[in-house]
Amino acid sequence: MGINNIGYSIKRKNRLAAFLFIMGAILIFLFCLRGYISYFGGPISIEKLKSLKLKGEYVQIETDFLLGPFAGYDYGMGETSDKAYIIPIDENKQKWIAVYVKGKKAREFEELKETLIKASQTKDRSEFKNYTVNLKGTILNMERELKKYYLEFTKAPYDQKRTFLPLIIQVDKVPSSIDGIAIDITVMWLLTGLSFFLVTAASYLIIKSEKDSYLGYLKDYCEKSSSYEYTWQKINELCSEKPLIKNVWINEKWMLFRLEKYLYIMDIDNIVWIYLEEARSNYSRKPIYGLCIAEETKKKYCIPITENETWIIDYLFKIHKRALFGYNEEWQRLFENEFEKFKRFARKIN
Repeated sequence: MGINNIGYSIKRKNRLAAFLFIMGAILIFLFCLRGYISYFGGPISIEKLKSLKLKGEYVQIETDFLLGPFAGYDYGMGETSDKAYIIPIDENKQKWIAVYVKGKKAREFEELKETLIKASQTKDRSEFKNYTVNLKGTILNMERELKKYYLEFTKAPYDQKRTFLPLIIQVDKVPSSIDGIAIDITVMWLLTGLSFFLVTAASYLIIKSEKDSYLGYLKDYCEKSSSYEYTWQKINELCSEKPLIKNVWINEKWMLFRLEKYLYIMDIDNIVWIYLEEARSNYSRKPIYGLCIAEETKKKYCIPITENETWIIDYLFKIHKRALFGYNEEWQRLFENEFEKFKRFARKIN
């Protein structure tokens, strides 16, 4: 009985799963890598600024847009669309700072603010408790008019606890949506661990698909047979031995061989025709041989063998007397056009 692709289909599934695991691990790692670069080698966090003489430094502000209210101010420099805002940088709204956004960035700033406010109106406010938005930019000198605005805002009677950092940051990086919300470094470490776990799982699947490939797939075949224990024992013994020729195992009962990507199992008694086929190669002077075997189901397989392995035909002749050996055109015609007659002829001759 020929069994097509016993092992390869399982290998293919394992390799596909391993490929998906590896791709997932790569995507997760790249996502985390961006966060690591920002965390370790990116702009200076505004919380780390201890000196006021930091003009030109590239910094990062983490702010919660939902804390509001927002103090908007026409900066009066550059295009009319340029804006300066005073925004909170702590949860208690006690520490504020000015940010300057120009042109397109000002529009992005407004769009982000509106998006988050709308989101807060449709969701529970507690869901946004720890959400911060990263704004990145360069520290500039504060203009006189803005300093004046600072002073006016500081004198507001309703809140005497407000403090302001006398800095203004020209924003050049505004997240386009809620997707731009910062991710905690602990989460990034967990995601990195997940990526390494996926790589380990992929490696395990690949190794498992290669290790003991014959016995695992053959056992599956034997479990479906009517005499499982006997069949498994005999095939297990056969596979434990060294193949007679490359990728071919034979004994008095079974024949197993690999052909390209496929593994086949045959009951010797079901073979009706065996012959050698010879061909010439354009790349070598040595002849190429094929051990051709036909079953009662009319399936025929040709196993590539070398000139030194042609003795296998004599071995098969000794252990199997119910098959037709050799080749002629009349037998080929019968095989193709009158297979039932061919089978009777092959059995009758032997």
